This record gives sequence, structure tokens and C-alpha cells, in this order.
Amino acid sequence: MRPNGQLFGRVGKKFDRRGHDGVVRASRIEELFRLYAADVLAYALRRTDAASADDVVAEVFATAWRRLDRIPEQEPVLWLYAVARRVLANNRRSLRRRLALHEALRPLTVEELAPSGLRLGHALGALKATDREVLLLTAWEGLDANQVAEVLGCSVQAVYTRLHRAKRRLAAQLQPQDGTLHTAEVNAP
Repeated sequence: MRPNGQLFGRVGKKFDRRGHDGVVRASRIEELFRLYAADVLAYALRRTDAASADDVVAEVFATAWRRLDRIPEQEPVLWLYAVARRVLANNRRSLRRRLALHEALRPLTVEELAPSGLRLGHALGALKATDREVLLLTAWEGLDANQVAEVLGCSVQAVYTRLHRAKRRLAAQLQPQDGTLHTAEVNAP
């Protein structure tokens, strides 16, 4: 609560306390916070780290503000615990999705790129990320130039240019010391 009598909600919205309903709502949420914030925090701390627990408490009381009419008069702490439980579950699901996305987007190791063709894997690993990406999208993901252009956010002509240059650089990487080129390796996925 600010000294000017306004309660700030999530996203910086101001809730006016001038109206009777606003006064009742604000005083009810302040009372709930005063009585049960420590309990909700302890509940969250037993289930997550301190920083996340603070976020859980904030989300619980933001939800309480929005749904103040649904909070029972008898034992409101149980309702607050239920909201905290759902907030924690949402946080866990969100974390799992972020970790899965991070894993899916992580750069592949040379061994993962070409477990049976270590030479090709090393050659791909030596390329710039942009060259490697255009090659992998076309050869391994099977995308056509239009689809690759959409993924990379460039024109179809730029895809053709990038692909041509990437193939040339890959061929240079695959060229053995004696100067001969094994073209089958350049076209292999």
C-alpha cells in the first residue's frame, strides 16, 4: 500500500480506494495478507526455493485480489493454500517446458550430428552456426527453400545463396589433405 492510499497490483495497475467497494476490497485483502502471508510463504518455502516462494506469494495475493468474492469467510487460508498449490504446479509445468525447449534448442555435439560419420560430423562442427543451420534444415529436416526461408526469416533467394555457400564451405572442410574430394560425403545427411 502506498502512502497516497492506492494499492498497486500486478502489471502496475492502480486500484482506486475512493469508492466504498474499493475500500472494502482493499481492507479485506490487506487483512488476508496480514493474517496469512507468512503461512502462504511457509507453505511455498517447503515446496520451492526462496525467490520462487516470494513470487508464489505475490501471485497468490494477486489472484486473491482478482477473485476476492470467491474467498470463503471460514478458513480463507485453505483457499489461499489451494491457489498456492496451483501456482506451484503451473510454475513446475512452465519450468519443465522451458527445460525441454532449452534441450531441444541446444547445439548438437559433433557425435550427435554424425554418430556413424565422424568425419562429416567434424566438418559440420567446424562450420559457422549459420552455415550448419541451413544445411541441417535442408538435408536433415527435409525442408524446402520456402520452409527454410520461413524458419530463418529471410527470402527464398537468400536461402539458396546461403545453402550454396554452406555446401561449398562443407566441401572444403571435407576435402582431404591430398586435395581429392569425396562428393558422396557432401550430399550425405
